[in-house]
Amino acid sequence: MRRHILASTFIGAALSAAAGGAPFINHSKPASLLDFEVHALIGGSAITQNYQKSFPQISELATSMGVSGGIGAEATANFSDFLALGMEINFLANNFKMNTAVADDDATSITNVFVKNRFYTFNFPVFMRFNFNLGNSVRWNLDAGGFYSYGITGTSSTTLYSALVNPVGQLITSVTSEDYKYYNSDNTFIASSWRGDFGFHFGTGLTVRRCVRLGVSSQIGLKNVAHAYNAVKTPRVHNYNVMCSLGWCF
Repeated sequence: MRRHILASTFIGAALSAAAGGAPFINHSKPASLLDFEVHALIGGSAITQNYQKSFPQISELATSMGVSGGIGAEATANFSDFLALGMEINFLANNFKMNTAVADDDATSITNVFVKNRFYTFNFPVFMRFNFNLGNSVRWNLDAGGFYSYGITGTSSTTLYSALVNPVGQLITSVTSEDYKYYNSDNTFIASSWRGDFGFHFGTGLTVRRCVRLGVSSQIGLKNVAHAYNAVKTPRVHNYNVMCSLGWCF
């Protein structure tokens, strides 16, 4: 029992020393009731999907995360030095790629499909923020909450490479390229996307001298955004992203 007390005392003293005299968790009144921030974002976006399970004729499929970026602003209502409610509005430019191979049962034809998706969204995270003092001038932030995003516009650039062996044994190849709307289109490869999405938002970061904030966040979509017109089966598609941010607080 005495050892546990001594260990707890030592840990508390170490945290206080590391914080330069500032409590690691401080429940006292905040320095300001409202804080504001402007920031730039850079990271990646992608999707999870079950295309192969939904369409057995797809023999190979791979998706890859693309570079995403944007700008935004944040406001936090501070309940104490430790706890705050945060809200953001962000404009994001998103990208990801998808490569697919479709072959028939007789192996007499194969089609490779290469898709580049570019889409733009307004993004609205709402979260609780927990602040931990690592020093008099450094704070560690943890964010947990949800988000809603709305798609503005986007393009799905699709290139098809087809190879076919005709009845007399000749190999016939063709290449076609087309741009389709990313949102709410009946021509997009497999499925287009609904404009609205929502899900979980998580983040962490460091605030230095209450002026500069470095952060990392991730959003995981809960809505099935696949929009398949007149489809026998609608696949399941979910958005996710990982973003780094550099912000100025005032």
